[in-house]
Amino acid sequence: LISAIAFADTLRSLGLRAGVSINPSTSLSDVYPLLDTGLIDVVDVLAVEAGFGGQEFNAVALEKIKELRTYRDQRLRSRGKDLKILVDGGIKQSTSKLAAEAGA
Repeated sequence: LISAIAFADTLRSLGLRAGVSINPSTSLSDVYPLLDTGLIDVVDVLAVEAGFGGQEFNAVALEKIKELRTYRDQRLRSRGKDLKILVDGGIKQSTSKLAAEAGA
């Protein structure tokens, strides 16, 4: 976590933005300490496990998107911060609509 924070801080000092991707198996509680720093601009919620092609959209991503949206709206925006939420993997017309409704 310390190295991720330091890296995000370095990116910011260079005028760049920082983001993080999370696998379906990654708990959001593992990511919140990094997000709490306010140094992260975007979270890419993977709806498939990285590195394995041909997977179907994992609906656990929708719950993570909803939880991240609530976190952003309640904790970050009150401090003047924002967070973009993306979704990646297994996206097709039907899943893109669900992801958008969840907050991606």
